[in-house]
Amino acid sequence: MHSAVDVGCGVGTWLSVLRERGVDTVRGFDGAWVRADLPTIPRESFIAVDLTERIPKSDRFDLAISVEVAEHLRRLAAETFVDSLVDLSDFVLFSAAIPHQGGKHHLNERWQDYWAGLFWARGYAVSRSRSGRRSGRTTGFRFGTARTCSSLCEEGAARRAAGPHRGRFPLRIVHPAPILEENTRFRERRLEDAPPGVRAS
Repeated sequence: MHSAVDVGCGVGTWLSVLRERGVDTVRGFDGAWVRADLPTIPRESFIAVDLTERIPKSDRFDLAISVEVAEHLRRLAAETFVDSLVDLSDFVLFSAAIPHQGGKHHLNERWQDYWAGLFWARGYAVSRSRSGRRSGRTTGFRFGTARTCSSLCEEGAARRAAGPHRGRFPLRIVHPAPILEENTRFRERRLEDAPPGVRAS
């Protein structure tokens, strides 16, 4: 792999790691809120855009990344956002928050098959990622990735799937670890909030 783009890159953490691994060309798109002194990638590699609008077509990349971004955009922008991703690469690594996951400024939490359907409609084949088996460096990252472990890719017209993804394999898969952790935190909060002498069940 020689090039990669991250849509909703924040400070460019994913791209900075790819550069360390030898990826020559990286580009990050995100809102104007990203301060000029924060990105971990060269400033010229960062482009401020409105992610609810379609990103103007430019270069194609070996890989497009969008991790835990789509849920922060309003529902009406979902298809436009996917259009931007497929414009940028034949291979897209994608994850987004599922319903009831919770988080700051989540406007469009959807199950994995919703996003898969948008990619399928654009001729992309769907395969599940094994990333949900691993732990990230932070609890927030592991929580999000474990619950939305799907990788969406197009492998060329000759290898595109002939029909819809439904029924081929389940996509609404939730890793048990983050749910158990959240349940533990919930029980701890109940115990803390219980009146003196009352045991929360």
